[in-house]
Amino acid sequence: MIGSMSRDSLDLILVQLVLCCCNGVLDCLLELRLQNIRVKFGLGGLGAAALGQLADWTSIETVYKVTPFLLLLGILTVFLPRYPGRPA
Repeated sequence: MIGSMSRDSLDLILVQLVLCCCNGVLDCLLELRLQNIRVKFGLGGLGAAALGQLADWTSIETVYKVTPFLLLLGILTVFLPRYPGRPA
């Protein structure tokens, strides 16, 4: 997640450099990228709150045992079907 966030800011700078003359396109691309970053932060906050609640209900050891399975769920998304016509 941390590597993804640093890449997002680099993408913003590169888009500004490449599309300096196309203000409308630049604004649209930046807004889409910022919405993506907001979703990442929002879902991360909800996940942290859920794990904190789980730690309050049980123990921190339970959270340590649950989080590797969450990573496994993320890895399994590779096997989700793709939309027809979209590149892999």
